[in-house]
Amino acid sequence: MFYYYFSNWERLIKIDPEAAAKTHMNNLPRVIRALEIYDSTGITKTEWDRRSKERELPYDVSMAIIGFSSRELLYSRIDRRVHLMMDAGLLDEAKNLFEKGLLSSDKPAFQAIGYKELLGYIEGRESLEEATEELKKATRRYAKRQMTWFLAKD
Repeated sequence: MFYYYFSNWERLIKIDPEAAAKTHMNNLPRVIRALEIYDSTGITKTEWDRRSKERELPYDVSMAIIGFSSRELLYSRIDRRVHLMMDAGLLDEAKNLFEKGLLSSDKPAFQAIGYKELLGYIEGRESLEEATEELKKATRRYAKRQMTWFLAKD
């Protein structure tokens, strides 16, 4: 595994030393992304970033934030959304991904809300109701972080 990290890191240093200097060698996703940009375009990530800042955007950007004054309403909508996701097959999708070994704690997709909360049920450590409640709680916490983040941006 170390060789894999090191060989990609060494390659990035040769291709794009500026991007390598800004990226820790153990940050494999960023190292690989910088190499992918070069491999698919022939342009280094550093050059790609520079070019993206050169031209003016053809549109104006505005942001509208919709807040919830009623936490009760927000929570009921989150609960409904979780039930809709479960009805649409979230549990089967998570089971399938875990069984294939595509979802483990070292994979970025495991960080998504939904999968890790269902793992307790899939592994038989908790009931489906408990896992679903964990999913609702995680979604509520995420909504709270979003609201806090947007309020801090005023």
